[in-house]
Amino acid sequence: FFGCHLEVYPRPTGDIYICGLGGSRILSPEEVEPGSEVQDAECVSADTSRATAGLRSLESISPRMAAHANAQRADAAGDQVTVQACIRPCPSDALPVISPVRTTRGAFIATGHNCWGILWAPATGKAMAELILDGASSTLNLSPFKLDRFQQ
Repeated sequence: FFGCHLEVYPRPTGDIYICGLGGSRILSPEEVEPGSEVQDAECVSADTSRATAGLRSLESISPRMAAHANAQRADAAGDQVTVQACIRPCPSDALPVISPVRTTRGAFIATGHNCWGILWAPATGKAMAELILDGASSTLNLSPFKLDRFQQ
């Protein structure tokens, strides 16, 4: 829908959090170095057209939830929708890293899930617990997610 792979999270407060709007630019390693522009919040801005596409997608898949969101916006004083930009962890191959860190004894890493981190957290947590406690995961095949895959 509108180029989105939408994730919808109704919050206990009544707010509806939408993410996974697709089309994010992948930053180079140099762009995320300390002192780079993306580390200055004033230099990072949201694309409101993508937020609008997300709301349209929500309306097409759940008219009832969209009606609730629109009612909330109508009642809000001032801002209709909060639109935010963030830098999500996403490796260059778009796969998360779920792996031991071979260069540091006893270190493990689970990162880079992009916008899917909330959804994948239970499976990643279980696989990491197995990896740490048992030396391997029986829940997931972690070979595609090894940190070593970036070493040439």
